[in-house]
Amino acid sequence: MSSPHTVDALIVGAGPAGATAGYVLAREGLKVLILDKARFPRQKICGGLVTWKTLRVLEEIFGISPQTLRSQGTLFHSTREYTLRNRRRLLFAEHQRDPFYFVDRGRYDQFWLDKAIAAGADAVQGDRVTGVDPDAGMVHTRGGKTYRGKALIGADGVLSRVKASVMKHAAGGRRHYHGMAAAMVAHVPDREDMAVPGLSFGYVPWGYAWSFPGPGYRNYGMLTLKTRGAKNLRAAFHEFLKSRSGADIRRASIYSRLLPYGCFTDVAGSKCTLLAGDACGLADPFLGEGIFYAHRSGQLAAEAILSTHRVGWSPLNQYRHLLRRSIIYELQFASAWQHILYRLLRLGDYRLLAISMRYFHRPIEDVVQGRRSFNWRHRHNPALYQMAARCLF
Repeated sequence: MSSPHTVDALIVGAGPAGATAGYVLAREGLKVLILDKARFPRQKICGGLVTWKTLRVLEEIFGISPQTLRSQGTLFHSTREYTLRNRRRLLFAEHQRDPFYFVDRGRYDQFWLDKAIAAGADAVQGDRVTGVDPDAGMVHTRGGKTYRGKALIGADGVLSRVKASVMKHAAGGRRHYHGMAAAMVAHVPDREDMAVPGLSFGYVPWGYAWSFPGPGYRNYGMLTLKTRGAKNLRAAFHEFLKSRSGADIRRASIYSRLLPYGCFTDVAGSKCTLLAGDACGLADPFLGEGIFYAHRSGQLAAEAILSTHRVGWSPLNQYRHLLRRSIIYELQFASAWQHILYRLLRLGDYRLLAISMRYFHRPIEDVVQGRRSFNWRHRHNPALYQMAARCLF
C-alpha cells in the first residue's frame, strides 16, 4: 500500500472555519491541504446574518474592510433596523448603531476558500472523508485517497466525521448543555418592502423564526432545540411562512438541517487533531450565530498549530487554552441567557421580552453585535479580538 500524502496541516471542511485556518497557516509558509465533500460554490443553509464582531475579526485576520467586502458583492445588504414579533403582533422595532450585514453563504464561503488558496493552501473538492484516525492525523476518502497531516483540523460541520472519531477516542469526553437545534429554511421570492430583518417568537418552544433579506429572495427560517420541539417543527414552520410571506409554500424551496445551539464541547480535539466551528459546537446558544465563531476558532486553531509546529508538540492544550479564554467563557454566559429568554422572557406571549427591549435594547444590541460581553458586568475590551496573540507570547 502506498504511503499517505503528508502535509503540515490537513483541514477537513472548507467553510469559514477551515478556510480561515488554511489561510493563516499557508500565509506562514506551512504546507496546507483542505478537503471538502462538496464542490464550491455550494448551497449552505444559514440565515446569513453577519455582526460587527465578525467584521472586526475578518479585518484582523484578512485585512479586508466591510467596504471592500460590500464592493466585491460578498456582503449584499446592510440595515440598522430590526423587528421582534410574537405570533400575533409586532412587539418591538428599533434602529441600532451598528448595522446587520447579510451574505449569501455560497458566495461568502467561496470567497474565503479562494483567499486560503491564494495564500498557498491546496484544496481537494468533491471527495468525502469516510474514515479518520485522529491520533495519527490521518483520513481516508471515498475516492480511495489517504491523507495525513502533522496537524489535523476538523471543520466539517455539526455532523463532523472528524468529531465523531475524536469523541470515540476521548474516554469520558462530555458536552456542555447538550444543545442541538433542528432548523428549517425556505427561500421565497423577495418583495421590496421586506428589507428589514426580524425575529418571531412563540411558534416553537426554545427557539424562534427569522425573516432575513436574501439576494433575490427572502430567507425564512426556524430553529428549536431538538429535544424540545423538533417533532412539530414542520407544521410550525408552515404556519410561520403563511403568516409572514403570503406565498404559496408548495412553490418554496424548503431545506432542513441540524445546528449547534449550546453543544460546544470541552474536548476540542485529540493529540494532533483540533475541532473548529460547528464541528466543535461553537455557535451562540442565545440566537444561534455561528459565522463569527467559525472564523475565530479557525484562527485560534491555526495559531495553536503555529506555536507548537516547530518544536513538534501537540497543539491541543494550547488550543483548549485559547478557546476557553476567548470563546468558551462567552458561550457559557450565552447559555445562561438562553435559559432566561425561553423560561422568563417568554411570559405573557413574549410581552416581557418586549418590555425588556424597551428599556434595555442598547446593551442587548451591543451583546448581539459583540461590543459587550454576555457577562454584562463589563464591556468587551480589545483582548477578545487579540487573545490568540496575547496568549501565545
